[in-house]
Amino acid sequence: MTERLSNARTAALHCLNGVLSKRKPLHQAFADNRSMNLLEPRERAFAHLLTNSVLRNLGVLDEVIDVLLARPLAGPDTVRLRMVMRLAAAQLLLLETKDYAVVSNAVSMVETLGGGRYCSLVNALLRNMARRKLTLLPERQRHLRLSTPHWLWQSWGQMFGEQARDSIAEQHTLSPPLAVSVKGEPSEWEQRLQARQVFGNSLVLSESARVREIEGFEEGAWWVQDPAAALPVRALNDVANTEILDLCAAPGGKTCQLAAAGARVTAIDYSQERLKTLQENLERTGFAESTRSVLVDLENFTETKTYAGVILDAPCSGTGTIRRHPDILHLKSQGEVKRLQALQCRLVSAAWRSVASGGLLVYSCCSLQREEGEEVIERCMPKMEGAEIVPFSKEEVYGREHFITQQGFLRTLPFFEKDKGGMDGFFAAKIKKT
Repeated sequence: MTERLSNARTAALHCLNGVLSKRKPLHQAFADNRSMNLLEPRERAFAHLLTNSVLRNLGVLDEVIDVLLARPLAGPDTVRLRMVMRLAAAQLLLLETKDYAVVSNAVSMVETLGGGRYCSLVNALLRNMARRKLTLLPERQRHLRLSTPHWLWQSWGQMFGEQARDSIAEQHTLSPPLAVSVKGEPSEWEQRLQARQVFGNSLVLSESARVREIEGFEEGAWWVQDPAAALPVRALNDVANTEILDLCAAPGGKTCQLAAAGARVTAIDYSQERLKTLQENLERTGFAESTRSVLVDLENFTETKTYAGVILDAPCSGTGTIRRHPDILHLKSQGEVKRLQALQCRLVSAAWRSVASGGLLVYSCCSLQREEGEEVIERCMPKMEGAEIVPFSKEEVYGREHFITQQGFLRTLPFFEKDKGGMDGFFAAKIKKT
């Protein structure tokens, strides 16, 4: 067991280095890490937990390490050294791993990485950390502040207020449950999956497991989808026997949702790999026959046919999904959000061409940033002929009126429904072509 956990820690080190040094998304860092594939499921889960714990609490861990260092670490050869200490600090301070195992493994890792001259330093620092661990972590407010990049902390405070900002940051320190949308009766699958219903067909599972091993996966009884991500499609109301265009459709949660409601769906995406994932999900859930998949960049989509309903789930910073993807905290920037806004505006313009007269366009994104939500609509509306905002109704959000902004947009925050595991931050606007 000790050797296998050591291998898991090494795999976590490589993944952490992939994100923080090589700027890879976490899923890619895991995929590129061959040692992960050699781990047994339990050890692989530990490597995931360890990597995520560091990314969720990086600022806190760095502050603790810096407090205990006699002098700052400097030089390129200390980058991996700090990575090892971050992993060890996460285990000692956050995961309650046995002290002696953490210290011993960290010293071995440093030596293996060619940092033999630092072994004594790491040994002394981590032993000191283990002795003082009950007093080293900052108070909760500072913990949240250190765990959130300044630009996000500032923007969320301005947009949502300090209390909501703190609640958002609190959710980002927690590991979220797996959420699914079911095809059948929710109450039946609540029992079969030992899950809880959030609303509608959205369930959250109480126990974590590999997705493919969960009951109902092979028979296509459900698909992975956050409760918030299931709300934008409801803005299209009754779609039975209606042709709907699903733009930027992969991995297919909204496509499955539309098909389950009886729509005939044309799903397009720009990536062959993403479209393959979408097709696999459609075949597994039995919705492939009622869906047409098209590989094309939306800006080059030249089909002249128009649709009564068009849904555009636009590429975005993903700051609404940080609780599931903590690497976003370290990979995204305010500058990138501005660049994405320009892309989102172009996509809205392209999508508007496919909306039939009297039809609806639903624009959505899993971002908490105003620049990618409200500002996109404000910028696009004057250029969209015959465009009229249609407010979300309380029925469309299962009576949760606090999901609806004063402007009539959908805006969910990660701490909504927190007694059921929370949800992603989502924005959506409903626009009618008059």
